[in-house]
Amino acid sequence: MYRELDGKHKMPHIHAEYSGDEVVVSLEGDVLEGSIPKNKMKLLDAWMEIHREDLAANWKLLNNGEQFFRIDPLKYEVNTCCSLKFLVQNPAMI
Repeated sequence: MYRELDGKHKMPHIHAEYSGDEVVVSLEGDVLEGSIPKNKMKLLDAWMEIHREDLAANWKLLNNGEQFFRIDPLKYEVNTCCSLKFLVQNPAMI
């Protein structure tokens, strides 16, 4: 998670990466840019729902120039443990 200075998305959002693909999703769940495989997007939606309050709290901290806290990634088992990497980003304060 990091503060995104001069970011092009002026609303609360996260960037998620999976296997070289990236998607930008508002905290309301709307895809703003990019894509990841559909099954991984469903996992991202679930993770965001689980952590909705944490994501909003981190966004507020970043807007105030304060240190954010770590949010655990979603982990699931297939044959091995896998995880998606999620980053919450904040545009420059306006």
